[in-house]
Amino acid sequence: MGLSEAMIAALKKIKGVLDDPDYNFFIHTAPVKDGSKKYYHWHIEILPKTSIWAGLELGTGIEVVAVSPEGATLELIKIKPK
Repeated sequence: MGLSEAMIAALKKIKGVLDDPDYNFFIHTAPVKDGSKKYYHWHIEILPKTSIWAGLELGTGIEVVAVSPEGATLELIKIKPK
């Protein structure tokens, strides 16, 4: 499976499980000017917007995720892409 197919599959599952939320995604790559890395495991992070920021988030700028990665994975593998 290529990157585009993986992104489509992941976003379809998020849409189905979380009722089509807004989301951001981030591409994490190695620093451009740092040649000290022999390799870097780049990855894409998808962050669905599932709640409204409250005191902690507004005060610190840190988002609180109410579900564990394991719980999210179990929910996402239960459904088939639409």
